[in-house]
Parts: sequence; structure tokens; C-alpha cells
Amino acid sequence: MVRPEYTAVDCTLFRIADYDTPLWDRRNSQAGRYNHADRGSTQYWSKSPQTAWAERLRYLGIRELEDLAEIRSMLWVGHFRTTELVDLTDRTWQRFAQVTDRDLTSDDWTACQVAGDTARDLGARGLIAPSAATADGINVVLFGRMVRGDWIEQPHGHPIQLSDDQTIPVELAAIGRPADDVLGRVTHHKH
Repeated sequence: MVRPEYTAVDCTLFRIADYDTPLWDRRNSQAGRYNHADRGSTQYWSKSPQTAWAERLRYLGIRELEDLAEIRSMLWVGHFRTTELVDLTDRTWQRFAQVTDRDLTSDDWTACQVAGDTARDLGARGLIAPSAATADGINVVLFGRMVRGDWIEQPHGHPIQLSDDQTIPVELAAIGRPADDVLGRVTHHKH
């Protein structure tokens, strides 16, 4: 099967991270949906703050409003201009990567990790995938080391394009918790 065309992004993305930087400059020590532990750096970002929060609440197993009141996390925002992405929201890419809609949102990460390995082996810079945490969310998963750059607004409202695509304009957007209505949109793990 011929490899489908890559996709590019030029957009603002969001991530919840409880430390001083949202980017990885080293290998991930833990496995994630699209990465094995210790197989390169993998950055998980979302196309909306609500999806980023939903991912965090699902990860933490937060189901009740009273538990939501205890959450205090950092919401980061970054502007990414990246090419050569595998788009797992596209059926052609799903067939190529041998992954189904069900696999992409399953609690079993095996098929997604294989799809992530396939993307890495192709030399892709990352992938676009549906969120497992909320039905309408989209995540962008980026491979390789990245470091935080300065967020430099220009008069037209877009951040300056930095010369190194591994240096990303990122800033802390908020510290707090999501709105109550985000909890109702979270698809929780099946037990």
C-alpha cells in the first residue's frame, strides 16, 4: 500500500502539565497512547483547552464535581508549525497504519502504540488523532525533542516564526481548573 500524503499543522495547541515546562527534551520514561517508554520524546497536545482538560480529568479518573474542585493544574498554550504528520482522523491513514476508530479510543493502547511506531519508522514528525477523552476532541502528538522558545506576538496577532522547528513559542496560559461542564463531556475508562 502506498503511503498517504502527510498533513501539516499551523495552529495553537494546548496541554496540561504540572511542571515548569510542557515540552520534553528527553525520552519519555512512561508509555503513552502513542509511545512506548524510552522510545524518544513524545509531546501530547490538544486542539482546544477543553480537550486538554478532558484528557487530564480522564487520566486522573475524576468523575465527580466535588473532586473537580480539588484540581489545580497548569494550562500551556503553544503555536506549532509542523509538517509531515500522520493523520489518524483520516480513513486512508487508518487503513495504512492498521488502526480502527475503536482502537484510537480504546483503553488498550497496543494498536495505537503500533500506529505511533509506524509513524516514527516512516520518519513522520508526529500524528493527529481523535481524543479518547472526549468525543469531539482532536490531539496532536509530536515526536522528537522540543524546547520552549519565547512567545513573541506580532502586530498581526501571530507569533514570530522561529528558525528552529524544535524551539516552540510556548507560554503558561492559566493555572486553575476546568469549567464544571467539561466533566460531563469526558469519556472515562471502562472498568
